[in-house]
Amino acid sequence: MNKKETITGISKQYEPILVYLISLLGLIFSFMKDDVDKEARWVYNQAGALFIVNAAVGVVCSTSIIIPIVGILVGIIGWMVSVACLVFAIIAIIKAYNGEHYEIPVIANIAKAIWKYEDTPKSSAKKDTKTVKEVEVKAEKKTAKKTAKKED
Repeated sequence: MNKKETITGISKQYEPILVYLISLLGLIFSFMKDDVDKEARWVYNQAGALFIVNAAVGVVCSTSIIIPIVGILVGIIGWMVSVACLVFAIIAIIKAYNGEHYEIPVIANIAKAIWKYEDTPKSSAKKDTKTVKEVEVKAEKKTAKKTAKKED
């Protein structure tokens, strides 16, 4: 079975715009079992975590209104968190449009915890590069040992 680039069939370049702006779609797509590109799956999971954070902030703010002074402070903090989420979502859209991997601070850690990520697409590339270097070093050591044995 071939991997699809995205769930909706929209270009991999344009789908993050839809998923980040309507982060509920990211949450829904995160639980779909489609075989999609690893980077697209990361975008879905991160957008889903963004939705969960915004929903939690909304619940906390709306329930804290009952307490007069605390409600106002929590409302202001909640508003600031929501604006920060919007700004980071716009940054993530721009990065995804340019084909770059981006991890929203704090939201990326929540996404990794919820969907049990061992590594994100970017970090797995770094691991692969390291192992290639390690293999090259081991191969050089083996050839050096063989050369030393032949000389003896």
